Amino acid sequence: MSTPSVTETPAPRILVCGHSHCGALHLGRNVLLRRNRKIDYDFIGLAPGGHLPQAQDYWARIVERAPGAHVVLVWNGNEHNARFMLEPKPPIRIAVDDGSDPDPGDTGVYVPAEAVRELFRDTMEDMSARIGSILRAGPASLICTDPPPPMPDGEALRSRILQEQHFVDAAARRGVDAATIPITAFGVRRALRGIIGDLRRETCAALGVTLVPAPAAAQDQAGALLPEYWTEDATHANAAYGELLWKSVLALADPGMTGTQTP
Repeated sequence: MSTPSVTETPAPRILVCGHSHCGALHLGRNVLLRRNRKIDYDFIGLAPGGHLPQAQDYWARIVERAPGAHVVLVWNGNEHNARFMLEPKPPIRIAVDDGSDPDPGDTGVYVPAEAVRELFRDTMEDMSARIGSILRAGPASLICTDPPPPMPDGEALRSRILQEQHFVDAAARRGVDAATIPITAFGVRRALRGIIGDLRRETCAALGVTLVPAPAAAQDQAGALLPEYWTEDATHANAAYGELLWKSVLALADPGMTGTQTP
């Protein structure tokens, strides 16, 4: 009498991709792999500065690998930092929709939230196009994540800015030393990130894609990234943050993502 053959369920394939903030997910991947050591884990990060036309090849690779994969995408996240980490002249303040002032300083030009939305809308249109291409490739699922919260004001942020050539060069173009140039206040940086986050959520909702927010456990009461999750630079988060983010991702993921039930 023959023994019925058992068809083994193929290991889930997980593709982590996107801009530089996806590095935290990669560093914290053990949280994911402990769920199922048979996971086929694939990481393709887009390094900082990966702009067109080089990025065209990058996204083509993602689309090529997307069919049947559970894709976790981290889109940008440093748009506001690249433009506004160093305080512009005159300083800006964000007039948010509820009428509150995220940084009640006594100087600065008030910028309406809608103006910020318009400034960064093109990046969301690009995000929508990239997600559309991935979805058409036939992934098993697609999840996007928010970038980490901003670091608070203080010397720790200044010391990290001094190690980043982008900011050193930006200060030099203004004829100012990066060691002394004013840094945009935390409240303004938080407000900018929040407005772009709203755009990101709207984009994902329009495409039927889940957006995982930054873990609340990684933030203080003001919404700043806690020190235990800082890296050596001014904008990214570390492996411990990546572990927290994986827990958030898995709580919202398709149960087939790891081949195990998500608690």
